[in-house]
Amino acid sequence: MGRRIRRIRTTLSNVIFGENLLALLVLALGAALAFGNAMALLRPRPADQVGEGEMARPPLGRSLAMIAVGVIASVWALASLTTADNDAEDTPVASSELYRAGVHKAS
Repeated sequence: MGRRIRRIRTTLSNVIFGENLLALLVLALGAALAFGNAMALLRPRPADQVGEGEMARPPLGRSLAMIAVGVIASVWALASLTTADNDAEDTPVASSELYRAGVHKAS
């Protein structure tokens, strides 16, 4: 029973705090940046929802620049995820795993 719980805990921590966490976050943020700005350009707010001193449409140059940044970040993250070597031997090991394995040094 203890071995099963340890395996579930290890699997859960790999899913949540896995090796690819940074690439997944960059993918999510890049895609959201590109999609949000594209939707703001394609579907501007209706005239009755635009307040005084507000723009009905976002600035075209800024929106295109943000879409480009988002697409570049997303493509980079996808490339990192698809070419990642998950079976590398030099993968960093958590200090708690080293301690459990008896590799720690006594101070």
